[in-house]
Amino acid sequence: MTENLLTVLIPAYNSLDGVVRIIETVKLRGNIGVIVSDDSTDSAVANAIEAYIVGLNRSDFVYVKHQTVGVAIDNWNALLAMVNTKFFCLIHHDEFFSNSLFVDELESYQNDIDIMVLPLSVKDGQEITRNVPSWMQRILISIFSSRGPVLNFIGGPCGLLIIKTGKMVYFNRDLKWYVDCEWYRRIFAQVRKNKIYYYPHTVTNSIYCDDSITQEIRPFLKTIARNEINMMAALDPYNVSLNNKFIGACYNIMFKTIQLPSFLPYYFRKLVRRFICSSSI
Repeated sequence: MTENLLTVLIPAYNSLDGVVRIIETVKLRGNIGVIVSDDSTDSAVANAIEAYIVGLNRSDFVYVKHQTVGVAIDNWNALLAMVNTKFFCLIHHDEFFSNSLFVDELESYQNDIDIMVLPLSVKDGQEITRNVPSWMQRILISIFSSRGPVLNFIGGPCGLLIIKTGKMVYFNRDLKWYVDCEWYRRIFAQVRKNKIYYYPHTVTNSIYCDDSITQEIRPFLKTIARNEINMMAALDPYNVSLNNKFIGACYNIMFKTIQLPSFLPYYFRKLVRRFICSSSI
């Protein structure tokens, strides 16, 4: 292990702004390293990202041009293989931290933490925000972390998690839609509940991005999701949430009910926005 406490892993893809947003929040921290593994298909963007990293003049801020074969998950796993600090976080270019206060908390309680969970603020294409607070994540993780892998029980992307490197597992490259959820389940399966630390004072912001994996697979989403559920059910025949449709549906209803305080204000704001826009025509 190196003297740094945390490595921030960034799988870049055709977005200089996204990389800069993440790094600008943490670059003044002396106990954080950054690794950018770049899958960009635009050489101008890739060159700009590399120039930005080199210009920071920090030996622990590393740029790597990933030799892609068209599978984004390979880039994520390549980043995981490069971690040599006590903790890591994998955060995509459409996410960024609101501040770096979580690093102080992580340093203070590092021996008591296996996973730190940050709350979420996600902004859609209309600039309307939905929030997932720490109290909601605590309930979701407590109930559903052992009942995945089709429920996103942390409430958002992997950038919400600061994970002890000893608990690392690699992503399943055969999955697309459920790749994050399945990954969360295997990680949390290794961790006792009292080693999960909920830190509400740093928010992971997520913004709408046209070139995300979700947008790329959306036209085929139902077929992909159904095929992945069948595949995971075959691999895990004793998982009742996958192999019993009634129990799976009950879990899903409970899961969505707990999240109502996140979604109701969001949809209310969407309705207000739609009403204002229609009134102004």
